[in-house]
Amino acid sequence: MRFAARLAGLLACLAGLAAWAGPAEDYAAGDRAYRRGDVREAIAKLRPAADAGHAKAQALLGAILDASEQDEEAVRYLKLAAAQGEPDGMVLLASMMGMGEGTPKNPAGARQLMEQAALAGKREAVVAVAAAYLGGGYDLGPAERASPEALAWMQRAALIDHLPAIDRLALAYRKGEFGLAPDERKALEYEARSRALRGVADGGKKATPARRPVMPKVPGA
Repeated sequence: MRFAARLAGLLACLAGLAAWAGPAEDYAAGDRAYRRGDVREAIAKLRPAADAGHAKAQALLGAILDASEQDEEAVRYLKLAAAQGEPDGMVLLASMMGMGEGTPKNPAGARQLMEQAALAGKREAVVAVAAAYLGGGYDLGPAERASPEALAWMQRAALIDHLPAIDRLALAYRKGEFGLAPDERKALEYEARSRALRGVADGGKKATPARRPVMPKVPGA
């Protein structure tokens, strides 16, 4: 009896793995089709995987549908992906919410979702949130843009070499903004990093250009 019960449990587990292998394989096939530019084949492969609950398939399908101007269906799949904590889904859904594409415009909700994606490790989400605090996107007001939370996002973005955040921190340390005490040494450190990333040596001469991070568009900025 004990052996039979264990065997039944093992068979059930294997059946579950086999069932999930289908969506995973469909996602991989859809991803390959998308990368070679075959959008129709990509959608055909991704949709069954997405409908079966595969988060990455939901996010990629949502991105393709968004690019195809099928906004409402895109939002539906992106919400499914975001609900599973899929960062790519959260980033794109936040962008659509911020713009009011396929869903009512919701800047505050978009920012919250983008922050979740940033905390999950998406670099472009960190940049997007920092850019919002810099430029007033997501309906952030002057008080919020001068808050300790704004400083924290500037610092996160600076860690991944986001130049506008680095420049803003240099100025903040010079002037004592964001509740910081003026600190010339820190200001000089950020200014030196800014020059290095721009490929500008001390003295203003151009050095070897550094790669600059791409800054995503932020609604309302």
